[in-house]
Amino acid sequence: STRKESSAASDVYKRQDYYSSKIRMHYIGIPVTVSYTFLSSRYVSLYALAGGQVEKCVKTTRKDFVVASGQEQKQATRHNTLDTRPWQGSVNAGVGAQLNITDRYGIFAEPQLVYDLSDDSASPVHRRNDFSFQLAVGLRLSY
Repeated sequence: STRKESSAASDVYKRQDYYSSKIRMHYIGIPVTVSYTFLSSRYVSLYALAGGQVEKCVKTTRKDFVVASGQEQKQATRHNTLDTRPWQGSVNAGVGAQLNITDRYGIFAEPQLVYDLSDDSASPVHRRNDFSFQLAVGLRLSY
């Protein structure tokens, strides 16, 4: 699953009194990835990977703040599902390295560059960039 956050404030942000919102969106997705191993030894594996993912927003949380004289005065929180943008997609490419502990267990790291294919017109969260960086690390069990 993926979590994205965005914050927004009124145009008078530099003044002492303003309105601010923070939106947190939770996604669940289905990834599809292919990999090509270009170095494989008993202890180390190096590989390239590419793929894509389709995600659906399953929950959003919006926190609204009113700030007066530089101090937070009121806070309202709303939880709901988001139907305006039900599906979104992304493509990714990266490299990976695995340190083999045994024949079946290994520790891996996979830095990836991700490009978001979704249309921002219906999104309440405005991104600054369509590209993002992801780093997956973990323990891999192989059969």
